[in-house]
Amino acid sequence: MKISLNTIDNISKGSGQVALYMMLVMTGLVFVGVILRYVFNAPSKWIPELSQFLFGTSLLLAGAFALQQNKHVRVDVIVNQLRPRLQAILDLFASLFFWVFCVVLLYKGGEMAWHSVSHWETTGTFWNPPIWPVKIFIVLSALLILLQGVAKTIRDWRKLAALSEKGNIK
Repeated sequence: MKISLNTIDNISKGSGQVALYMMLVMTGLVFVGVILRYVFNAPSKWIPELSQFLFGTSLLLAGAFALQQNKHVRVDVIVNQLRPRLQAILDLFASLFFWVFCVVLLYKGGEMAWHSVSHWETTGTFWNPPIWPVKIFIVLSALLILLQGVAKTIRDWRKLAALSEKGNIK
């Protein structure tokens, strides 16, 4: 089981690395766009749209990595004051909301992606690139987040079981 959890962690770390490189490419594109606009007075019509695609897609891909690193929003000021066993129970309770969110994201994202791919949807802008690859990333990202969520839930159950075995009430 530990090997499987580590494999899931490595997949999430990999998606985080891909997101990082996408952000670097996006930053370079924006820089080139600024140079083209203000130095050469030749603005690009495709750079802003492509940078939006890269930004959105990288944020989606970073979701599993953020979950793996425990970097999602959390009210630590309150949680850190609780006993470890209560913290573990609260983590498991909060995971219910996580699962609902992920299932809805996967379902609705899948609907949007299916519609977009089946209609070869484009943006409708001057450049008019296809939008369906970005929508496919919604589904892929939801699956990656769900996979990391499985690993987190297993670890949370193990933590609660270990604390219950020790009779840890502190």
